[in-house]
Amino acid sequence: MKITIRSHKIFVGGKAVAFKQTPNGGKPLTPTGIIVHDTAGDLAGTGSVSWLCNPAAKASAHVVVGWDGTITQLMALNRQTWHAGQSKYQGRANCNGFTIGIEISNPGAMVKSPAGGYSNNAKNPLKGVRVPEHMDVRHAKSANHGPAYWLMYSDAQLDAVTELCKAIAEAYAIDFIAPHWEICVPKGRKVDTNPLFPLAQFRADVLGRTLGFADLPDEWDSQPEVDPQHDPSADPSDAASSGPVHAPEACGRHTALARSAAHHARLIHEPLRPAPAG
Repeated sequence: MKITIRSHKIFVGGKAVAFKQTPNGGKPLTPTGIIVHDTAGDLAGTGSVSWLCNPAAKASAHVVVGWDGTITQLMALNRQTWHAGQSKYQGRANCNGFTIGIEISNPGAMVKSPAGGYSNNAKNPLKGVRVPEHMDVRHAKSANHGPAYWLMYSDAQLDAVTELCKAIAEAYAIDFIAPHWEICVPKGRKVDTNPLFPLAQFRADVLGRTLGFADLPDEWDSQPEVDPQHDPSADPSDAASSGPVHAPEACGRHTALARSAAHHARLIHEPLRPAPAG
């Protein structure tokens, strides 16, 4: 996938990606960083695109990347969007003013649904975004994420986001990449991207380096802690059986990297279990 940036627009294979202008934002932007988010919406991303283009949302992003890797652009990359909210990076406030926001279609934290599968509506698991049981869902927590069920990102998404960020880094003076949870104020207000996102490898792929521990926020615990006995990736009973891309024998490089994200994000996998009643 060859991605290029021309006149602040995104092109894949020489063809401009779908562009749907959001009214939310528009001030001039000279980007020096990229913030990656989860949509907490539908996997296709179409619902998230519609919402981020709705003035009532009072939120937006530059790009939405769907489950199949489809890229939709919502704002020229030299114009601000409202993706970061209250935020700070290394002492600099208002990350909207100096970063590009990329939304990855992912439901975020989920609970077991009594109807089967998973839902991102903890109060009413029969509603919200529903994820079927055959998809690669893992119960996990980290120093920056509470315990929940999380959906593994697709290889198509990770490929698209990686190549897009490489193109952005080449076109602009990008010197950092951060997930929303790392820059939100107060800390703990946001948990995206989810703990299965291979952050350290992603930074290395895009910028040619990972951040040193001295550059990481105080909240980041650099010491790996993994419980191999409860790692679902080693349990054949947890393997996806009918998903389009997530069977272990068919998984690609990025899915394998995401499964090893525990070593970068202090991920603790726990055995799958039903959500508490009520």
